[in-house]
Amino acid sequence: MSADVVIPDSGAQGVLVAFGNRDHGFVWYIKEDRVVYENTVDTHHERITSRIPLPHGKVNLAYEFRRDNASAPSEYEWKWETERTVGTGRLYINEEWVGEKRLSVIQPCCWTDTLYIGRAATIGDAYKQRFTGTLGQVKVELK
Repeated sequence: MSADVVIPDSGAQGVLVAFGNRDHGFVWYIKEDRVVYENTVDTHHERITSRIPLPHGKVNLAYEFRRDNASAPSEYEWKWETERTVGTGRLYINEEWVGEKRLSVIQPCCWTDTLYIGRAATIGDAYKQRFTGTLGQVKVELK
């Protein structure tokens, strides 16, 4: 995923992208000048936070998840049930790597959940504020 944002001199906070519902999903957001990615499945909760604060002005943010080869099903093997996905999540600010964590979750495959852009979402106990900066183009690419 990537997002072009403008961070005013006073700073910005809030949800960039969120997907899921109260029991499972992810939220990618800005809080206290840091970029954060949270993933929740039932009681299992994981978080990645940028190691550096956001600069002000025009900023390109990105999150990527690289599955381990052993956990990556072929495009025809996805099922309408729970799948185990193991890999590494990474955060970027202006193409600079700023955070990484090994993620090992059971991610339900629920295509009826909602994708939120720039606004609050109810996903686990994750952050729920509408984005207060300027949100430009957002890209979500499935690989």
